[in-house]
Amino acid sequence: MKTSILFLILSISLMFSCKDKNLQLDYQFTNKPDLFSCTDVNMDLIKEAVYAFEKDIIPYLESRGGGMLPRAYNIIVNLSIIKNLDVNDIASDHTKAIFKALEAQPELWTASEPKYTLNYNSSFADCVIDNFLNNDFKTTTKALISVNAMNDKNFNEPLLQHYKNINNDNGLRVFLAFNYFYAHFFKTKK
Repeated sequence: MKTSILFLILSISLMFSCKDKNLQLDYQFTNKPDLFSCTDVNMDLIKEAVYAFEKDIIPYLESRGGGMLPRAYNIIVNLSIIKNLDVNDIASDHTKAIFKALEAQPELWTASEPKYTLNYNSSFADCVIDNFLNNDFKTTTKALISVNAMNDKNFNEPLLQHYKNINNDNGLRVFLAFNYFYAHFFKTKK
């Protein structure tokens, strides 16, 4: 009898102590088209992150003239650059849960104080950039990363030329959602 009670107590305590490590996410966008394929990363989670982000930003930005996808991305990037983006005003509870799952994958992120960004030197970032549709833009982005010059000032000019392709460029959608939206969640934790 004592063994059974002890086992029950131990099981319950283990269950509660592992709760945060085993994040259960309700995938709501499984019926949406896949973005692309990358190894070493959960692409179902990446897909969920992008579609949830877009579902949140379109209604939020409609009142600001940004209801169309390219315009919405443009506004989010600009708000991010001028440090006037409060992701908690935009993100649904589902998107916040997605961030928790993304946060648990430290290889996706890098801190270059005072902000977090996508880890440009990760295999995931390489895969995302390889999926940019425009080869010149892909080359420019890789060059900025290779000379350690990837920052808002250097990246903004080439980026402005490619917003119009956002509807078809899944690599760009992922890059912008992660670098200019999800990375901002780290600031809200401080």
